Amino acid sequence: MGWRSPPSIKAALSEANRRWPRRSRASDGTIGDTAHSHRKSDHNPAADGDIHAFDLTHDPAHGVNCEWLSQSLVNRKDSRVKYIIWNRRICNSKDWQWRSYTGSNKHTKHMHVSIHSTTRAENDTSDWFELKRVNFSNVAIYYVKPDGEKGEDYAFKRAAEQWRKENHRAMIFKVTTAVDFKQTWRKIAKDCQKKFSGINRMAIISHASKGEKLDGVEFKSTYDESGKKIEDGTMTGPEIMQMPILPWHPKGHLTLHPCNSGNHGSRGWCPASKFWLRQNVN
Repeated sequence: MGWRSPPSIKAALSEANRRWPRRSRASDGTIGDTAHSHRKSDHNPAADGDIHAFDLTHDPAHGVNCEWLSQSLVNRKDSRVKYIIWNRRICNSKDWQWRSYTGSNKHTKHMHVSIHSTTRAENDTSDWFELKRVNFSNVAIYYVKPDGEKGEDYAFKRAAEQWRKENHRAMIFKVTTAVDFKQTWRKIAKDCQKKFSGINRMAIISHASKGEKLDGVEFKSTYDESGKKIEDGTMTGPEIMQMPILPWHPKGHLTLHPCNSGNHGSRGWCPASKFWLRQNVN
């Protein structure tokens, strides 16, 4: 039995050719090669001969920016999509959340899109790609002391306000505890999904430990009503590696302003490297 591309996959690549006639097709793909045939892949023909995946070459110079296009499919929750792989991240349509992708092919030259093996997904030839760009934002998160604590420190607030002046339309968020920081990060991630947006530049303005033990970016501890500590206020390496992955601009930047954020010390890692590994951003 031979193989065939379902109408929806043919439509995706035809649409890309129509919208961006000068685009590179160097990493386009439908049917899998010999390497694919030795493992489970939607590029391999199913029992009926249909394949259920296509690759689209990343060529921003000629209009095909897979960072924008992949996020567009996620934001629209395209019902044909099973999962998307792009630039070391994977998004499954079960929850439409980006996660780290650890496969041998990092998918930095093309975007992989798998479709569901249903009649509807295979035959839906409506438009795949939106020409509207993702709106990228500038964001700063800064630490403030708890209400009522003596010796209010305005340095972080001033730094955040100055950062906002230097970065067009920047949003700033103030946090006190590590719980606040995690909640704010999750809010930013959800807002990016809802508002068809991503992150251009981000600054984290707080304290960081010197690297003499299992520590990291420092905030205030959280206590329950009885005064029992329920969160020590430290964003450790493992916690940083569990943070939601944000949709970054291809040339986006994350700046950690705390002293010691690049200091490995005796622990063998630093907060800056953990954020870089998790978020895949400069």
